[in-house]
Amino acid sequence: MTRDVVSASACRLGSVKQGDRVVLIDDLLATGGTAIAGFDLVSSLGAEVLEFAAVVALPFLDGVGKIHSHKVCVPSS
Repeated sequence: MTRDVVSASACRLGSVKQGDRVVLIDDLLATGGTAIAGFDLVSSLGAEVLEFAAVVALPFLDGVGKIHSHKVCVPSS
């Protein structure tokens, strides 16, 4: 049996609006999946991730590299 790993992020309805600039903070950056899901969620709401920070990173899992290689869609002004 194989299992697909899915990362998801959620936010309170109405807390992020189109045109907002958002700072994402992750308590633990491991594989980068949750952070990328956060980038995608913010982008899907028409907002922009202005900055991303992680309190702790596990470099051997290459989450930072995955975030850097992830194409983040920034809304046009």
